Amino acid sequence: MNLDNPWILARALTALVTAVVALYACRTAVRVLRRFRVGETSEGQVALARRAELVAATVEFALLGSLAGFALTIMVADRLSESIRGAMCAFGVFEATGREPLLTATASVIVCLAWRALHRADLELLKPTFTRHKFAAVLALTPILLIDLAAVLHFASELDLSVVSTCCSVSLDSGSDAARGGNASVTVFGGFVAAAVLASISFGLTTRRPAFAPLAVASSIVALVLAFPAVAGYVAPHIYETPNHQCAYCLLRAEGLYLGWPMLFTWLVALSRTVELAVGEMLGRSAPAASGPGRRRARHGAIAWALFLATAIVPIIRFAIASGGADLFLGAS
Repeated sequence: MNLDNPWILARALTALVTAVVALYACRTAVRVLRRFRVGETSEGQVALARRAELVAATVEFALLGSLAGFALTIMVADRLSESIRGAMCAFGVFEATGREPLLTATASVIVCLAWRALHRADLELLKPTFTRHKFAAVLALTPILLIDLAAVLHFASELDLSVVSTCCSVSLDSGSDAARGGNASVTVFGGFVAAAVLASISFGLTTRRPAFAPLAVASSIVALVLAFPAVAGYVAPHIYETPNHQCAYCLLRAEGLYLGWPMLFTWLVALSRTVELAVGEMLGRSAPAASGPGRRRARHGAIAWALFLATAIVPIIRFAIASGGADLFLGAS
C-alpha cells in the first residue's frame, strides 16, 4: 500500500488516529444525548459530566490532527513529485492520483474547527449549555473523518509511481490569463486584497466592538475563497517573473522562494479564527469577542490576514522595483 513511504505513513496515521478517537467519542456522545441534563446535580449526572469533559478534551486534541493532515496531504504530493515522471510539483501528483485526499482533508479541517469552536464556546459559559450540541456534532463529523481515512488508504493502495503525469506548465500555463493581458487575474487579486484588508480591520475592531463580528466573518470568507486564485493568477507570476506560469504549488519550492508555506500557515490561522467567530455568532452569543479568549482569537485573525497580505504583496513590490515598474502581463501571449 506504499506505506513504506514515511510521508504517506504519517498522513495515514494522522487520519487513523483522528477517526479512531472520534469513533471512541461516539459512545459517550450517545450517552450524553440520552441522559445528560443541564443543571441536574445527581451522582450519575456529575459522573457523566466528568466523563464528557474528559472525552471532549481528548477529541479536541485529536481533531488538531486534521490540520496536520491537511498540511501533510500537500507535503506528500510535493515529495512524491520527485518519484513520478512528469510531475514537477504537487500539481502533477494530484493530476495523476486524483484530488480526493485533498478535498476530504479540507472538509475535515472545516468541520473539526467548527467542532472545536463549539467546544470552546461551551467551556467559556458558566453552565455547560452546549454539551449536548457538541456531542451531537461528534456524531455528525465522524463519518467525514472516516471518509477522509478511506480516501487516504485508497490513495496509498492505488498509488502507481510508474505513471507518467502532466506538468503544471502544460496544464496551467497554456490556459492562463496571460493571453488576455492578465485582466481577470488583476480583478481577482484586487478583490482579494480589498476583502483581506477589510477582514483584517474588522477582526481588529471586533476585539473592542463585537458588533463588527458579522462583517469580519463575511469579509474573511470572501478573502479565504479568493486567496488561492489570487495567489496563483497574480502573485505567483510575479515571483516566477513570467506571466504564463500560474501554479500555486510551485510556491512550496525554491523557484517559489518557499513562500507557499507561510501563506498556507496564515491562511489556516485565518480560516480557524473565521470559523470560530462564525460559530459564536450562530450560537447567538451576545458578545462573541468580549471575553479574553474571544479578543485573542479576533486579534489572531487580524494578524493572520495582515501577514498573508504582506507575504503576497512584497514579491509584487520586489518585481516592480527590479523591473523599473514594468507591467508583467503587458503584451503577454
